[in-house]
Amino acid sequence: MRKLFLLMSLFFVFPLGAAAEGIEAGKNQVNLYLETAFGLDRTGVEFTEGKDYAWGNAGIGMGLSYLYYPTAHIGIGIDGSLKAFQGTKQEEWYRRGHHWYMDEVDLTTQQFQLLGATRFYLNPESRVRLYVPLGAGISVINGELEYKSGYYWDRYEDNYTSTSFTYYAGVGLEFETNNGLAFGLEARYNAFDYNMGKLADRVGVPSSVGKEKYEYVSLLFTVGF
Repeated sequence: MRKLFLLMSLFFVFPLGAAAEGIEAGKNQVNLYLETAFGLDRTGVEFTEGKDYAWGNAGIGMGLSYLYYPTAHIGIGIDGSLKAFQGTKQEEWYRRGHHWYMDEVDLTTQQFQLLGATRFYLNPESRVRLYVPLGAGISVINGELEYKSGYYWDRYEDNYTSTSFTYYAGVGLEFETNNGLAFGLEARYNAFDYNMGKLADRVGVPSSVGKEKYEYVSLLFTVGF
């Protein structure tokens, strides 16, 4: 029985070890990924009664990247993604004189990114690989804001789009199967610039906020070919 178990173990383990080629110089790789993201900042705009809300509490997205490996340890290429964030969606009650009023704020953000991308592999020859991803490029941000002032009984809705420099850095773990597919998890820190004050001005919320840096962290599930 012990010999049979050993032979079965070798039957399953050996093909995985033998078929996994690892990263080699001259190799090309296409990666598809799904992404969840969480904003780290507030808008800087006092929308309701001096209260400042998050620009992106949570977001989801998807992306595609292409990498070429001039050496086994380094891959270079491009990375494009599209994400949508749900930010502030709040109702705030306040009292003026003998009356109560309610302000409503609903802020959402969409982001398109196109970046130059690099991966640094620490152990490219293994089928379980650890790597450091880096990227820098352009970010197109569209913010959509719906604002209602209960004091004036007015509702405003508008959007503002701008382009800025963006970048990310992170860490990833990749597992290559015996048929050449690579599945992985990747964590990233991301940053971009956006003028939230211009969006607020369009719906009648005066703000001194200019172009600011906004940050978020994201978790990616990747499939590589």
